[in-house]
Parts: sequence; structure tokens; C-alpha cells
Amino acid sequence: MGGYPQTIDIPEYIHTAYLQEYYNAMLLRDIVEYNRLTNYSYLRSLYRLAASTIGKTISNRRLYNQLKSQQYSVGLNSVYEAMDMAEQAYLFKRISRFDYSDSKREKSDKKIYWLDNGLLNANTAQYTRNRGLLLENLIFKELYQRFGSIYTSNIYYYADASGECDFIVYPEGGTALPVQVSWSLSDESTRSREIKGLLKACTYCKVTEA
Repeated sequence: MGGYPQTIDIPEYIHTAYLQEYYNAMLLRDIVEYNRLTNYSYLRSLYRLAASTIGKTISNRRLYNQLKSQQYSVGLNSVYEAMDMAEQAYLFKRISRFDYSDSKREKSDKKIYWLDNGLLNANTAQYTRNRGLLLENLIFKELYQRFGSIYTSNIYYYADASGECDFIVYPEGGTALPVQVSWSLSDESTRSREIKGLLKACTYCKVTEA
């Protein structure tokens, strides 16, 4: 549903249409018109690609290559600018891989999280039944509201060759807090993987609480 109470207790097809109408208006007003774009035919496909990557790493170059494979005539710089515009419009936010080196964080592939599950589903139906990824996206939104700002998200992900942790909250001057998100730990392999990634993040950050 996302943060739109108007969509409660209405038929699914109306619910979806409402969210898509709101998203279209936001796209036109807050991105196309605000930035006075003339070439924007690729934007819907670009943001749809961005919506399909929850929980995965992505780079602007890979998004650019995917657009080119769809026969869009768009430059790499335009992709960079369009992704920045979406962040400025609070459509989604990108987070970097956690590292104590600023330059390594900046150069790392990003993960994209939308600031509303409803707008996420308005772009792609692939998460409708995937409660785990919707929960992960929702947890990011909550962390961003608590710890983020217009200048820095203070939120990262952790990944190395042997494990991953969904989020590391690291406010300036504060202590790192690893956060792992899982809809269910009933499956033993899932439980083992999630705990292993969380412990790896704790070890890297030199903390004992998560």
C-alpha cells in the first residue's frame, strides 16, 4: 500500500491505478517540469529498472547499458543526472557499501531503496508477493527518517566475499549499528546466512550490538 491511506479498502485494480496516477504526476511535476527536461522518454524505463534492484547492487553504467539494450538514445551523463534528480525529488535513495575510507564508499556500487512501497509497486509488480524485499525497503525508509538527512544518509550496506548485511547505520561521530532484515528465519539455511552476515558486519565495525 505505501503511505497513501486513500488506497485502504479499495479494489486492487483501483488501488494500483491510484498509485500509478500519483507516480505519474510526481514524475511530471517534480522531475520533468522542475528540471525543465526536454528529452525524458527514457525516464520511466530507467526508474522501472531502479525499482527492480531492491536488495541488489547496481551502478549507473549498468543502468545505462540496460537502457541502450532497450534502444534508448541516452547518454551516460543523462543517466547520472536523472538518478540524482530522482533522489532530490525523494523518489528513492541510494546507499553505498560501508567502508571507513570515504573514497572507497564513494566508488562502490550502490543499492537503491524507494521511499514508499506504494510507489515502488506502482513501477513493478514483482514485489507484490515478496514480503521480504518489501520489508527491507520499508525498514530502509524508517532508518532514513530517523538517521538520514538531505546531506547524507548515514546508512550503508555491508558486503564482502563471505557475507552481507542489509544496513549499517553510521551517523557522524557515532557508533556503527548493523541491521539485518528477514521476513522469516524458519529456514535453517536462511537463518545461518543472515546471522553470518550480521556477525561479519559486527566484526568489521568492531561492535557487539546489532
